[in-house]
Amino acid sequence: ELSQEHLSAADELQADGIDPERYLRHVLSVIADWPVNRVGELLPWRVTLPGGNLRVILSIRFSLNA
Repeated sequence: ELSQEHLSAADELQADGIDPERYLRHVLSVIADWPVNRVGELLPWRVTLPGGNLRVILSIRFSLNA
């Protein structure tokens, strides 16, 4: 069972155009061998997912909310 915090994090990723499952699978697949001084590169707003990011341009996101 997911807590509200987990759901909020998944909702935030989706709102930013990132597939939460794809993001978590990627991070979990590389974290063990990832250099500790580069861990910031795995943050959702900095990570580059294999095959490219599925990000939505912010201006489009905001125009859809209007």
